[in-house]
Amino acid sequence: MSESFVPSNMPSPLVFERVSREQFEQELQPMGQPFVMKGFAKHWHIVKSGLNSPNDLRRKAPQLNEAISVTRILAEEKSRMFYNPDMTGMNFGVASLSLDDCLRRMQETADNGKDDSPDYAAQCVPVAKYFPQILNNIDNPLVEKGLEPFIWFGNRVIVAPHFDETDNIAVVAAGRRRFTLFPPQQTKNLYIGPLDFNPAGQAISLVNILKPDLDAHPKYAEAYKHGLSVELAPGDAIYIPTPWWHHVQSLSPFNVLINYWWSQNDFGTAKPLGALLHAIQAFRTLPKPQQDAFRALLDYYVFDEANASREHIPEHAHGWLGELDDEKRRVLEHWIKNFSQ
Repeated sequence: MSESFVPSNMPSPLVFERVSREQFEQELQPMGQPFVMKGFAKHWHIVKSGLNSPNDLRRKAPQLNEAISVTRILAEEKSRMFYNPDMTGMNFGVASLSLDDCLRRMQETADNGKDDSPDYAAQCVPVAKYFPQILNNIDNPLVEKGLEPFIWFGNRVIVAPHFDETDNIAVVAAGRRRFTLFPPQQTKNLYIGPLDFNPAGQAISLVNILKPDLDAHPKYAEAYKHGLSVELAPGDAIYIPTPWWHHVQSLSPFNVLINYWWSQNDFGTAKPLGALLHAIQAFRTLPKPQQDAFRALLDYYVFDEANASREHIPEHAHGWLGELDDEKRRVLEHWIKNFSQ
C-alpha cells in the first residue's frame, strides 16, 4: 500500500475552538460539512477526572448487574469489525453480559497489552439507564435540552465507513479516536456492502481504509482524494452531518465516546432511509425508459433547488409542494399509506 493512502495524510475537517448555538444553527450546520470542536467537553467531570481504564468507568456505574450487549473481536481480526472471509457472517461475536463482567473483560484486555487479547466494545448504550449519575454533567448546548445521549466504550475497535440516518455530535470522553470521513457523493467509489446484511444495521464500505487493496477496489483512490481525517483527544467533539460516511478507529487500550443523534426535520413516518428502501423496491425493477422517466420526476419534485415545481402555482394552492404543516403532513402520510397498500 502506498503511504499516500493512509488516513493521517488526509486533510482535516474544519476546526473550531468555540461554537455558539446561534453560529451552529445559522452558519455551520447549513454547510452540510463535518467539523471539529476542540475542547468542547473539557469541563465535563468525566473528562477532567480522566477515565483511564474500565475500572474508572465501573466506579461511575451503579447498575453493574444490568445486562448489556457486548461485541467481542478476536485478536487475529486486528480490532476490525467486519464480515467473515466469505461474507456468510461476521468476524465478531455478540453476547449479553452484566455491565460488571463487560468492564472486567475490557480491563483484562487493556492490562494485557498483548496482540493475543480479544477486543471488547459496548455500543450505543443509553447513558440515562446505565450511567445516570453522569447525565447532568455532560451538557451539550448545541442540541435541544433533554436529548438522550449514548455512550460507547471498549478497547481498540475499528468501525468500517458507514453513515447515520440523522446528524451526530460525537464527543471523546476517554482515549483517542480517529474519524475518517467521506462525502455522500463518493458513495459510488466506496464499494458499499449489502443493505440488509451488515455488522450493525447500516451498510458499510468493504474497503479496509487502513490498508486499502486498490487492485480489488481501484475506485477508492478517487474517494481518498475527497476524504477528511482527524484524531481527537478527550474533550474534543466532531459534528457529522447525515449522510456522510465515517470510519471510526479507537486508538487507546480503553476508549469512551458519548454521542447525540437528532434530525433537523420532523420526517413523520417518511424517514429518508425508509424512502430510499421504498425507492429500491419501486424503481429498480422498472424498464430503463421508466427509470429515466421517474428520475426526471424525482429531480423535478424533490431535488430541484429552484422550486420549479411550484413557482408557477399561486402560493395558497402549493399544497404538498409548499411548507408542510401538521395537517398537510397527516394527509400526506395517509395518502402514502394508501399508495403502499
